[in-house]
Amino acid sequence: MTKRRVVITGMGAVCPAGVGVTKLWEATSAGKPMGGRIRKLDPSRNHSRIAAMIPEIDLGFYHVTPEELGDWDPLIGYAVVAAGEAMRQADLQGTSLDRCGVCVGTAIGGVEAMERRFATLVVPEEDQGILPRYPALGGGDVAPSVLWSYSPNTPSVEIAARWGIRGPVTCVSTGCTAGVDAIGYGLDAIRSGDVDWMVAGGADAPVTPICLSAFDVIRALTRRNDDPTGASRPFDSRRDGFLLAEGAGVVVLEELEHARTRNVPILAEICGFGTNCNAFHMTSMHENGEMLAASILLALEDAGLEPGRIDYINAHGSSTPQNDRAETAAYKTIFGPRAYDIPISSTKSVTGHPLGASSAMEVIISTRALQESWVPPTANLVNPSADCDLDYTPREGRRKTLRYVLSNASGFGGLHSAIVIGRGKS
Repeated sequence: MTKRRVVITGMGAVCPAGVGVTKLWEATSAGKPMGGRIRKLDPSRNHSRIAAMIPEIDLGFYHVTPEELGDWDPLIGYAVVAAGEAMRQADLQGTSLDRCGVCVGTAIGGVEAMERRFATLVVPEEDQGILPRYPALGGGDVAPSVLWSYSPNTPSVEIAARWGIRGPVTCVSTGCTAGVDAIGYGLDAIRSGDVDWMVAGGADAPVTPICLSAFDVIRALTRRNDDPTGASRPFDSRRDGFLLAEGAGVVVLEELEHARTRNVPILAEICGFGTNCNAFHMTSMHENGEMLAASILLALEDAGLEPGRIDYINAHGSSTPQNDRAETAAYKTIFGPRAYDIPISSTKSVTGHPLGASSAMEVIISTRALQESWVPPTANLVNPSADCDLDYTPREGRRKTLRYVLSNASGFGGLHSAIVIGRGKS
């Protein structure tokens, strides 16, 4: 049976450089890192006190009301704004809203909203030693909206409600692979014939006291507090952890013939997707990257491509010592000697790591790389690590005609996902 082909017809993003895919691409293609000192909370008790944060956004310009913004966790607003940009570009007027679905992935859901409400229940100092005083149902300091604000599926449901989408609406919460997993879900839903188009991507806003402390205590985060813009340095010998970040990336996926009938520009084609679990450790990976390599092989097989067809790799490249080393080993396993000839880069060197949003944002960056025939650089790669000896495009991007791009992601719990994106043709 011939697979239905799936293309991208719209893209939207919110990142620390601002709102819009143009802002995201300008920063990543030029290698302009987005890190800075954390201002929205007091990070002084943490070893890591820097992050890549979303600037203050006038969401009213994007038809999000102050009332909604007050009730929502930030990730919901980011997802809605990114979806709005993607859907405007796809120009979906006149399409069937019964034949459309939504899937927005998130690693952690609305933790800021939960932490903010939880803080109102903390026992005052004079009451230490007694049980917390929980308010009556629907009363006290907890608003009725709190449940809606932190639920992981809220971004998907809000997008569906805002645009009247009546097909399958769901979410995935698979850690740092969530964004690309949501796109993989959309790919399968369209291929199966369940829908003709999908709004899919990822969003996270993890710069909160508990999230920052949780990642900090396991030494996952960079501690280069004196150099925020140079802190995320994938594949560099001085890398010491990832830079926590915020953001959202959303794409509109559409069945190829459906898009051709509407005569809309086709930005790229989603050719293949693969995902697995290393069943090994919550945070550790096999040193040889064997299961990451297996997920890439699944994506290539799904795309019907040999490894030699890949022209560029947008790496997970988290800037942690273990991940970058294992990822390098995985590429050598898949591509053999040719691994040294394929340009690879980690755009987390610019965006930081917004958890579940990162892999969706990297699909968007990969699509722009295809469109522009441009390989983005790995910013801050000054002294390549001896165990990361591939062509990681240090500091400066380069011109290259691209036909197929591989983007891969890894997450806590041993999850690995990979996606193959091809140059789109209308």
